This record gives sequence, structure tokens and C-alpha cells, in this order.
Amino acid sequence: MRDRASHYKTDHILAVFGQDFAYLNAQKSFKNIDKLIYHFNKKYSHMKLVYSTPYDYVKAVHESKVKLPVQYDDMLPYASSPHDYWTGYYTSRANFKSLVKYSSEKFNSYSTLFAEDSLVDHSEEEE
Repeated sequence: MRDRASHYKTDHILAVFGQDFAYLNAQKSFKNIDKLIYHFNKKYSHMKLVYSTPYDYVKAVHESKVKLPVQYDDMLPYASSPHDYWTGYYTSRANFKSLVKYSSEKFNSYSTLFAEDSLVDHSEEEE
């Protein structure tokens, strides 16, 4: 947690739990998170782990009156695990992506035609 805290400008650190399909059994998941919170808070008296909502987190950060930098670019490519990038998941550069899709379709069509043509015996046509 100290390493994570070193990347934050306030005392409020966001620790997100879960991902798609991670918690199919809510009762079991919350029970385990409750245990984690209990033992963390017992061991580290100078830090406090709590359940929160995005609204409450942003409100607490805002109330800290710390000037935060503004990010103008997107955060992609995002990787949720090694070799698992989310490029293209969010829509950005829609015109470029449309052109790439169109060009890919044309290329695949021409490649198919070329492959089919290469299978045809053209020796009779040349005579």
C-alpha cells in the first residue's frame, strides 16, 4: 500500500476490487473483503481501509484542496494483464478506425481474389 500511496497526491488512495465476472458470489466476496479490511485496519493503525463509492472518493479528494494535474489524452493502450491490451475497446479516433476497417476489408477481398487466381491454371489462356 505504501508503494501505491507514493503515486497519489492526497491521503486518499483508490483500491479497486474486482473485474468482469470476478465476483459471482456476492456474499462470499464481501465476507472476504470484510476480513481483509478488518485485518488491514488492525495491523496498520496509521491507515484506514474503508468501503467507498466513486462519488465519495472523488469528494474526499476534492475536499483535500490539493491541486491535481489534468489528463487530456486517453489512457490507452490499457493492459489488464500481460499481453491483454484493451486497444480499440473504447472509441477514439473513429474516422481512423473506420478507414482501417474499410482498408482491411478491401485488402482481405483482394488477397482472397489473388489466392483464388493463383490456383487457376492460366497456361491455356497464354497460348
